[in-house]
Amino acid sequence: MGKLTKFSTLLVILAGFIWAGCATTKTASTSKTTAPAEASYAGDWDYTVADTPNGDVSGVMVLTKTEAGYEGKMESDMGELVLNDLTIVDNKLKATFEVQGMELEVAGTFEGSVYKGTVGLDDNVFPMNATKK
Repeated sequence: MGKLTKFSTLLVILAGFIWAGCATTKTASTSKTTAPAEASYAGDWDYTVADTPNGDVSGVMVLTKTEAGYEGKMESDMGELVLNDLTIVDNKLKATFEVQGMELEVAGTFEGSVYKGTVGLDDNVFPMNATKK
């Protein structure tokens, strides 16, 4: 794909990210940390994905601890996106979400009540920061 095509595709995906609405699904975590550390990830995290072609995108990342691991979603004013293949290992979160048939990756690290990471597709990567509510 050419650079213009990739950029256009990413623009459409990020627009869809804002507009998409999906149902939540259960995802498993392979985390081997202790229960108190795991519990600290669960909750609502105010996030911002910066410098996208549509400007900064903000919302709430919701992480829930279940018996099977973690499930999560990213909510904005326009809907929610399910975090698929969600894992949290050694303070590192990895997940994917789909927008208009394309899979974007979320990856980053928890540092107490702060999360620093990225959202990306191919070579187009945008910084994502979140703070626990």
